[in-house]
Amino acid sequence: MLTEYNCCPPVADIAKILDLANIPNLLWGWWVVACHGKLIQTPDIDFIIADDEIEAAAQALEKASQDYTRCTNA
Repeated sequence: MLTEYNCCPPVADIAKILDLANIPNLLWGWWVVACHGKLIQTPDIDFIIADDEIEAAAQALEKASQDYTRCTNA
């Protein structure tokens, strides 16, 4: 269950991975709202990333953790 104390760790982890890889990114969607105090439960985390940075972002996430896998049904 999400609380005001634990709602954003996965979002922060992803942002840090992208930042360390020098990939410009912007958190978007319901997680922005959650990180500002309106608790929600949603399985998706949305970041805006430039088209020409998508492959580098995917590689950075895959390299950082086995918990991040590519979506293959899009």
